[in-house]
Amino acid sequence: MDCHFGGKYRLGRKIGGGSFGEIYVGIDIHTKEEIAIKLENIKTKHPQLINKKSSLKTVLMLADQMISRVEFLHSKSLLHHDIKPNNFVVGLGRNANQVYIIDFGLAKKYKDSLSNEHIPGSLPWQGLVAKTEEARTSEQQTHEKIRDKKISTSIENLCRGYPPVFVLYFRHCRLLRFYDKPDYAYLRRIFRDLFVRKGFVLDQVFAWNVSEYRQSELATTPARNFGGLDDALKGIENLHLHNNIVKDVIHCV
Repeated sequence: MDCHFGGKYRLGRKIGGGSFGEIYVGIDIHTKEEIAIKLENIKTKHPQLINKKSSLKTVLMLADQMISRVEFLHSKSLLHHDIKPNNFVVGLGRNANQVYIIDFGLAKKYKDSLSNEHIPGSLPWQGLVAKTEEARTSEQQTHEKIRDKKISTSIENLCRGYPPVFVLYFRHCRLLRFYDKPDYAYLRRIFRDLFVRKGFVLDQVFAWNVSEYRQSELATTPARNFGGLDDALKGIENLHLHNNIVKDVIHCV
């Protein structure tokens, strides 16, 4: 079936999915550029999950970009409300080293656009109606078990076997109160410091594209440090992301 959206995009192969919808490759009919298209409210199959362990270098480079993406989103007075690995994707072609944040189906504003006032807080259990065990669906019970496990798992146990900076990261996040602003610079710095201490080179070679870069760009592209990368991206990163939030994520209900 040849499916088109908005007279501009053609639906391609399925590349992912979750509880809220499915993600497909979308192709711009005119430019042939590939984007991601999310179709919501579709009954999905259970995809097979293949776990692969990434290198510490890859995790640290991803963390640096992911923190910046969340910071930019917050600078626009938006909360994502569904932060998880599946909602961070990597671009294609010349953007293959660029991390994007996707799926804004649950996002909401936490500041008023006109007054810039923060939304009022509320207790998590306010307005909830107790349900019997029979009334709760299997999915709800699963989510409750996941929630309880997250609450009961200490940061130290969660990060056991990993560098201490991950403990510092989670402690900072968990200590944040409702109106607090995360210290994004501090969070990036602790990961960057570890990156430097380990002697890694910021060549943007992730675990999944080592072979490709060894054959091409590594031979001609000089290594960069974090400072140089920041200077190069300053002034264009936010604009690039702002333009791509709508461009790269399309919600079709």
